[in-house]
Amino acid sequence: MVYDISTKHYSCKNCGLYVTKEGLLDLKDRLRKEGEERKSRRREQSEYLEWWLSSKKTS
Repeated sequence: MVYDISTKHYSCKNCGLYVTKEGLLDLKDRLRKEGEERKSRRREQSEYLEWWLSSKKTS
């Protein structure tokens, strides 16, 4: 990311993203929250699968 002093924006030469510092922080927060939600869903799915498989073994 490159910071342009005259416009006070960050720009990415790879993807073309053009944001202010606040926009970049918001994007970072949103991605972090999505990552945490994804981890939580995976953990719940794993726990359910473990429970479901354990109930099949005892039968």
